Amino acid sequence: MKRIIALAAALLLPMAATAQDGDHVSESNGVRVMHAWTHATDTDSARVYFEIENGSDQIVSLQALDASVGIDVALKAAPLDANSSEPVGLPELPIAPNNTATLEPEGMFMQITGLDEPLSAGDRFEMQVEILPFEPLTLEVAIEEKDAAGHSHADHTQ
Repeated sequence: MKRIIALAAALLLPMAATAQDGDHVSESNGVRVMHAWTHATDTDSARVYFEIENGSDQIVSLQALDASVGIDVALKAAPLDANSSEPVGLPELPIAPNNTATLEPEGMFMQITGLDEPLSAGDRFEMQVEILPFEPLTLEVAIEEKDAAGHSHADHTQ
């Protein structure tokens, strides 16, 4: 477990804060979560990706919480072993002050399971993530095409 947390922490990269449009940013106590997105799906699960900037003066811990479209949400990472296809569950993702973490395909992500219905491109849903020691943040998650490589930015400038 310590190895997984150390790997997650090692993936963090420093990044300066940039301006974003309000609908795609959730912010509290200097922590910003932005550009939440997922692929359209016809299965009962989805992976959600986003960026987190920790502009606070303390280490924060990202943890899964809740989504309006599924039964369970869990923080996961792509398999560390080339012989495995199963994602690795992570209890948390620590983010140092003035650092950024990116959840992305083939990296870390939030896994939603138990979807009530398929997710359709162009739709949106809300989810909450825990950013300890602060209050949870509510994100608006954009549903992109099944083959999308990232957040499209189609309805905003950055």
